[in-house]
Amino acid sequence: HDLLIKYPEALLFGEDVAQKGGVYTVTKGLFKAFSGKRVFNTLLDETMILGLAQGYANMGLLPIPEIQYLAYFHNACDQIRGEAASLQFFSNGQYRNPMLVRIAGLGYQRGFGGHFHNDNSITALRDIPGLVVGCPSRGDDAASMLRTLMALARVDGRVSVFSNPSRCT
Repeated sequence: HDLLIKYPEALLFGEDVAQKGGVYTVTKGLFKAFSGKRVFNTLLDETMILGLAQGYANMGLLPIPEIQYLAYFHNACDQIRGEAASLQFFSNGQYRNPMLVRIAGLGYQRGFGGHFHNDNSITALRDIPGLVVGCPSRGDDAASMLRTLMALARVDGRVSVFSNPSRCT
């Protein structure tokens, strides 16, 4: 909530993040608080979500796209690897893609989803040049880490990923 207030150019979007509040209710209440203009749902298509984030970033906005599960990132990985995270390097600093990608991961969901929801290969993120990855080891680290990654996106134009441990069910 405080990040959307601090950064008026920030947009939060992804699958079910609006009225439902996301698969783990992390964004619950934000749709109502920001009149649905800056918090909105997207299609169930991670490649499109990250492509939309790149477009918003190139327009000067500060996107916060959410991917529901780390396993879903693999299909859309090239949007970050081949485009967003490498743009500053390949344009010699002329262009930036500031964004903070939120991905729930690192938790096992008993009896739900099989490998589609439980593939938690964080190394797919670690090996992307230019990408900043934050993964809190404790709950009380999460908020400050999220704020730091948002500042990196805003000030330095960095592409950052915040992979927070999901609640195991």
